Amino acid sequence: MIFIGDIAIPFDISSHLPKLPDCFSGSVIANLEGAITDTTTGHIQKAKLFNHPSVLDYLESLNVKVVSLANNHILDIHLSPSDTIKRLHNKGIAVCGAGDSIEEAANPCILPEDGREVVFLAFGWETIQCVAAKPKRSGVNPLRPNHVLNSVTAEKKRIRMLLLFC
Repeated sequence: MIFIGDIAIPFDISSHLPKLPDCFSGSVIANLEGAITDTTTGHIQKAKLFNHPSVLDYLESLNVKVVSLANNHILDIHLSPSDTIKRLHNKGIAVCGAGDSIEEAANPCILPEDGREVVFLAFGWETIQCVAAKPKRSGVNPLRPNHVLNSVTAEKKRIRMLLLFC
C-alpha cells in the first residue's frame, strides 16, 4: 500500500500520463486537494485549488483505490463535494473525509487488502481553514479530539486495521 498526497492538477494531463514504476501495482491511497470541475475560468487567479477531469484517468493509472477529501480546498469551487464524490465513485475510487453532511463526511472507507479489511477515516483541521461539515452543511470530517476518538472507537470494534488521514 502506497500513500501519496496533495494532488491538484488543474490542466488536462491526459496526453502526459507518465509510465509508473512497478511499486504502483498495489493499492494507492491519495489526498485529492480540491474538487474535480469542468469549469476552470478564473479559479487560478483567485488562488483556488481544483482538478481537471483528466485527473480521474491519472488516479486510475496510479491504481488509486481510496482518496481523502478532508482538506481545506475541497469547497474552493463548489459548495458541495457531491459531484467530485460521484465522479470518483464512477471510476471505482472510494472516498472519505468530506460530504454533504457530518454523517457523510464521517463515513469510513473500507478497502479489502491481503485478506483483511483496512478502514480509512479522514479528518480536516479547521485551523487551516477546513470547513467542518454539520448535520445539514457540506464540509469535512472535523479534526476535533473527541470526535476523532469516538470515530476510532466505533470502528475499532469491527476491524483489524485502521488508518487515519489528518
